[in-house]
Amino acid sequence: MKRSRFTRRTRQTPDTEELIRLTTQLSLSGSRLEDEFWERRLAGLVERLLAGNDETALNAALDHLYGAGGRAYDELADMVES
Repeated sequence: MKRSRFTRRTRQTPDTEELIRLTTQLSLSGSRLEDEFWERRLAGLVERLLAGNDETALNAALDHLYGAGGRAYDELADMVES
């Protein structure tokens, strides 16, 4: 019997994965001090991507986080807008 082939998921870029990781950690943080730590790291990456005109990574991360639901999407969207 022939097996059906599943489509492969496309692997995300390292920048997209890092955006998702940082934003998720920010959304899960439990204190203002921890919020500031994750915000600084996330802001640095977002600024680097915007300076390099790499909107693809930002859009991919936003799409992923929107599909996952939760607060992380709002955190990243706010960071990109500011």
